This record gives sequence, C-alpha cells and structure tokens, in this order.
Amino acid sequence: MRWIKNVLKVKEWEKKVNAKEIEEIERQIRAVESEIKAIETKMDELNQSIKDDFSFEKLTEFRILLAKKKDLEHKLAVLKQKRTSKQEKLRSVYKEIKGVEAVKLRLEHELRRKENLSEMLRLNFFYLIKKFLVLLILVPVLASAQSAIQKKLKERKESSVDKELQIVSKKLEEKLRKLEEERKKLEELRQAEPKRKRFLQIFKSW
Repeated sequence: MRWIKNVLKVKEWEKKVNAKEIEEIERQIRAVESEIKAIETKMDELNQSIKDDFSFEKLTEFRILLAKKKDLEHKLAVLKQKRTSKQEKLRSVYKEIKGVEAVKLRLEHELRRKENLSEMLRLNFFYLIKKFLVLLILVPVLASAQSAIQKKLKERKESSVDKELQIVSKKLEEKLRKLEEERKKLEELRQAEPKRKRFLQIFKSW
C-alpha cells in the first residue's frame, strides 16, 4: 500500500505542476492577445492616417506593426498549442490518478477481506480453545460426579445389603429363640417323665 501512496503523491505533484503551467500559459496568452489588440488598434489608426495623409514613414511603421502582429500571432499559436498539450497531459494525469485510486480501493477491499477472514479464523481458533478448555475442566468434574454417583449407589447397595442382613439376623435370632424354648420344654418333659412313671406305678398298685 505504501508504493500506491507514493505513486499518488507523485501524480498529485504532477497535476499541480501541470495546472500551474497551464495557468501561466493562459496568462501569457491573455498578455499576447492584449498586445495583438493594441497593435491592431494602432494599425487601424495608422491606416486611417495613411489614407488621410500618406507618407513612407507611416507605411514603414504600418509594416513594422504588421510584422510584429504576425510574430505575436505565431507566438499565440505556439502558446495555445502548448496549452492544449499541457491540458492533454493534465487529463492523462487525472486518469492515472483515478486508475491508481481504483487499484488502491481494490487492494484496501482485498486487505479488509483478508483481515476479516483472519479475524474469523482467530475467533474460531479461540472458540475451539475455549471449548477444549471447557472440556478439560468438565471431564474431571464429570468423572468426579460419576465417581460420586457410583459411590452413592455403592453406599445404597451396601445399606440395602446391611438391612437385609439385619432382617435375616433377626429372623435367625427369633428361630434360635424358639428352638431354645422348644428345647427347654423338651428338657422339662424329659425330667418330668420318671416322676410320671412312678406316679403311674403307685396309682396301679392301689
């Protein structure tokens, strides 16, 4: 982009130089045209004077003025040609400036497009990094949560097993208690059997 700015500076300088040159040429043209008009006025006056009172001196002066007028007309033609050439050059400079400015606009547009694309890529890159960091943070958290859930399930399972064991233990204790009671009853009956037999013998002997 710097070289375009340098080219534009050069072209702007050329434009100003050409414009000043054209302005100077036009000033010279006005001066020559004014001089020609003054000579033509003198020639008309001299011509009238010759008609009224002819003399070789007046005729010579008329010819001198005529030659000077021709020189000035030639100078005027050269100046006008030079002005036309400078005007063409100025138009060419204007076209070149417009062309360079068009190139500058295209390059700026392309640069903005690349910058926007680069910004989008940078934002996408940061978005991906952000997602990756979030995943890095979430994975341990999720793993910890899963571990906590598994721990709770295990605790619930162990608690359920403990409850079942307690119920089974109670049932076994109840059965053991009943068995103990039955055993005591049987023991009492066994101890009471000899007494019952003696009682029956005494009863029969009567």
